[in-house]
Amino acid sequence: MGIVLFALQDKPEAKSHFKRSLDIRARLLGPFHADTIGSRHNYISAISDLGGRAKALELHEQAFMLAKASDGQDSLAAHLCAVELAGELAVQGKLDRIMEILPQSADWLGRTLGPSHPATVKAGKILAKALSGPGGPLAGLFGPQGPRG
Repeated sequence: MGIVLFALQDKPEAKSHFKRSLDIRARLLGPFHADTIGSRHNYISAISDLGGRAKALELHEQAFMLAKASDGQDSLAAHLCAVELAGELAVQGKLDRIMEILPQSADWLGRTLGPSHPATVKAGKILAKALSGPGGPLAGLFGPQGPRG
């Protein structure tokens, strides 16, 4: 329901639904289950889209640090949280920070989940944006908007 509300631009109500989904999944599946991470991402995206960009970045940073501390640096949870954090960094134009956290996760996801897995594809798109964005080593290669996709 949250996705439908979000698509219909009722973001405050969508945020409320995303929060309920996150709370339920965290309670039933644990805080770092892949489905819980997806729910957390939806909730934080709603916060970001409602103007809470700083709060969204803070929440993604916390989730990433907690996943590494709880499940380990090389866990699926840590790598999925890295992708979500990198996605928010990309939205906020903080492309240099992406290169600090995402290359290792993108590589791990590709080797572990395969190159066509949605998380691997998302990581690749975010990396392409960071590499081709302002100041990136591939800046200007794809034009002013970066790679399409």
